[in-house]
Formats: sequence, structure tokens, C-alpha cells
Amino acid sequence: MLHKKYEISEKDIFDIGNYVDVENELNAIIGKFAAMLIPEKADIVISFLKDHSIKKKLVEQNATFIEQLTFSSLRTVNIEALFVACKTKRAFLADYEAYIRRIFNLG
Repeated sequence: MLHKKYEISEKDIFDIGNYVDVENELNAIIGKFAAMLIPEKADIVISFLKDHSIKKKLVEQNATFIEQLTFSSLRTVNIEALFVACKTKRAFLADYEAYIRRIFNLG
């Protein structure tokens, strides 16, 4: 799967309007799992797509959601690519994660 290569500088500020492919992928995840009422949904998605790991406690408490998320055919390459690009850019990363948490809480 092709994805954009993102280059983030220390001066960059996260604005979802600059990352339409990321927004589309996040909206698809939200839509697919909207009926699952899981308070930690955003944290699980962030952890899985950012680090490819999920805390054992969350796995035990949310096994069905995690199984569906990890084996889903949903496209996430742009979300993951943006995480890779900003992993050392703390302010950008914090804003990116805050955005994801905010939209999952709205959805």
C-alpha cells in the first residue's frame, strides 16, 4: 500500500486539514467501531498504530475490539506514517494524539 511520506519539522503545528488521508483513515475506523462503547478506544488505537503494542490490561478488557482492530482490513498506513514522522517532535505528536482522542470522544 502506498502512503505519503510525511516530513515534520520542530516548527510544524498539527492541523488535520494538512493530512486528509489520515483524516479519512481515522473516520473509517470511527465509523466501523462506532457501536462499540469502549472508553479507552482512542488510547488503544493510538497505541496500536503508533507503537504496534497494547497494554495487557487493555487487551484483557477489550479483547473483541482489539481483535477486530488488529485483523481489520481498514487502511491505516497514513496514520502510521504520520506517527513515524513525528515521533521525535513532541509538540506535534501531542497535538496529533489529542486530536485522535477528541474525535473518538465525539464519535
